[in-house]
Amino acid sequence: MSEGARIAALLDADEELSALLGPGTHILQGSLAAQPPYPLPLVLVSANENIPLLENEDGVVAEGCRCTIGILAEGGLEALESRTKEVMEEAGYRCEMRKRLPAGRPEWHCCAMSFSGARLRI
Repeated sequence: MSEGARIAALLDADEELSALLGPGTHILQGSLAAQPPYPLPLVLVSANENIPLLENEDGVVAEGCRCTIGILAEGGLEALESRTKEVMEEAGYRCEMRKRLPAGRPEWHCCAMSFSGARLRI
């Protein structure tokens, strides 16, 4: 399973985040640039994985991941942003950036959050 799919599954499994999002498809792999044709709110996950962090004579022993999570919502953005950050930090990721972005419509609200993580390569 790719890191982006693993993170999307991690977020999807969180009951509190699911309650904030409501019923339907809300957590997808993708970026805010694409804005998939699904109803809001949307949580979009993209990941750059397998970044070598530590090597020895046998090869890479630790690798990292940088993940961007975009949230697009009509309301409740702060609660979605806060819970997403909590879930990611509980899973061992470090939040590096949170930024509000302009959205496609005046009633929409948008933010992007960047996370990094590392794990031993098995």
